[in-house]
Amino acid sequence: MEQNIATDGWTDQNGSSIINFMSTGAEKHTATNLAEQIIYVIKNKQEQTTARVIGLVIAGGCAAHVLNLLFQDVIKHPALVKIQLNAVAITRYVRDHHALWDSFKLLITEVRHSGIHRKGLVLPVPTRWYSLINCIESLYSNKDVHDVLFVALAYFDIRKRFKQTIPARTKPENVVAIISDDFFWDNLSVILRFLHPLKCFGIEKEFCF
Repeated sequence: MEQNIATDGWTDQNGSSIINFMSTGAEKHTATNLAEQIIYVIKNKQEQTTARVIGLVIAGGCAAHVLNLLFQDVIKHPALVKIQLNAVAITRYVRDHHALWDSFKLLITEVRHSGIHRKGLVLPVPTRWYSLINCIESLYSNKDVHDVLFVALAYFDIRKRFKQTIPARTKPENVVAIISDDFFWDNLSVILRFLHPLKCFGIEKEFCF
């Protein structure tokens, strides 16, 4: 039985590296053989890292795909489109500018040290229906941090760096306008209450078992 353990450069929505393994032997890729390969790799990594590695192989059918299609239809509603676009624009703007992104991470680290749980900013991906909800949740829970980054005088010099923004990107003044709009945050709260039941169908996400 031969395997290669390698990282392919991909990361999950939290920025953690994803490590895959590849079977390089001559055996046919039957269900039995693949199951044996998976079990071997899990046990091997557990011995190397002394970490508690849990392996669970389950067939979910097309349930995840059906839920994703349902969610994609729901978020096309006109009342949701602009709000989610603004939420993604803010998140992408912060993550695309390293100084802001580093400052954001420092600020939420300070908040976490005070005992308050905060999520890091995440971007939605088309094939994960819950990722947009995670994006909105992470943005909404960090409203005070965004107020500091985009409004407080302490970060004026950092914001000034981005006045000459690439035309294709969101303008900094547009981001400030969205963050300063109380109606936008109220709508985020409403959307979260509306979409949260869909997120409860967490059959394809981290820590779902």
